[in-house]
Amino acid sequence: MVEFSTATPVAGLRPSPSCSTAGYDSAAGRSSCRTREQLPRQAGIARIATVFTHAFVAVAFGRAAFPRKMPWTFWPMAMVCSALPDLDVGLHAYGVKYGDPWGHRGMTHSLAFAAVLSVVVVWGVYRNHARRFSRRWWALFTFFFLITASHGFLDAFTDGGLGVAFFAPFDNTRYFMPWRPLHVSPLGVHGVFTPYFADVLRSELLWVCLPTLAITAPIILWRKSRTYVNDQVR
Repeated sequence: MVEFSTATPVAGLRPSPSCSTAGYDSAAGRSSCRTREQLPRQAGIARIATVFTHAFVAVAFGRAAFPRKMPWTFWPMAMVCSALPDLDVGLHAYGVKYGDPWGHRGMTHSLAFAAVLSVVVVWGVYRNHARRFSRRWWALFTFFFLITASHGFLDAFTDGGLGVAFFAPFDNTRYFMPWRPLHVSPLGVHGVFTPYFADVLRSELLWVCLPTLAITAPIILWRKSRTYVNDQVR
């Protein structure tokens, strides 16, 4: 049994309510932990935002951040990094409990994990495209860090499960945002073909995809217009 501490809130964040964690029911796709914050919507609900939304955010901000043609590996790598934190769900089958440091929304959702993964990606995949610690190297590192960290950031806006351990491994306190408009997403195919999943997608379209487009589309269009003007001048 793991007891969650309720530390002093970090600015803008609220610790997840204290609860005991008895484990994770991989067959049902949900944690056996229950808090008053969790919504009893239906069986098979995992406490995550959908992989589609994480990938959409990665591609949209990638287009805005890098107007030049990128290596073909850039786009699938961006989508993979945005979704990779949820691999921690698979650890529950090996005895890792939801509230453990390596449980769901734990270590792999932390800022430290995002930083380490970004260094590995830039050094391992783009060593021939960016000289170490050059301006381009730092641009790629910053992008992959923000995209990976955005996963936990979005999960903290969902309306179920435990919070996100942003500061693991130094602090395993789980945090939610004060405002949580996103519905938690079904885990597995059995939860996708349901009316509830349509509600999940609508909430993510309204509160994630549309704001992302509002931020990135003007940047992309502005850069395209500048390119067009420069071509006409030439």
